[in-house]
Amino acid sequence: MKKILLIMTMLLLAGCATGYHSENLLGGYHENVSSDTAVVTFKGNGLITPEKTYQYAMKHAAEVTMQCGYDYFVVLSHRSYLEPVTSYTTAGEFTHDFPRSEIKIQFVQHKTENAYDAKQIFSEIQ
Repeated sequence: MKKILLIMTMLLLAGCATGYHSENLLGGYHENVSSDTAVVTFKGNGLITPEKTYQYAMKHAAEVTMQCGYDYFVVLSHRSYLEPVTSYTTAGEFTHDFPRSEIKIQFVQHKTENAYDAKQIFSEIQ
């Protein structure tokens, strides 16, 4: 019985990981766009891996690139980090590390050696 309860709890928690969507209270993506550059941020909750926040940030970078009418983008800088977030409950104070990824990109119209194909990146990352 304990094994069944543990498996059900794990399945329930897995469904709570931050998915690919615009930012809300549970995390998600956000972007700041200028003329030919953008900074894309993906914030995860405590149930998503830092690697997945980076993948989702890259996916949204590709999406923003296409929305701005470009085919390719170059990553100018990126950083992934854990942000401590404190929550308060009747049981006390808890600090959780939430993964974040931030990517600064430049839009480019033609393929270069270090440019990513926006359509390919967007379709490949699930």
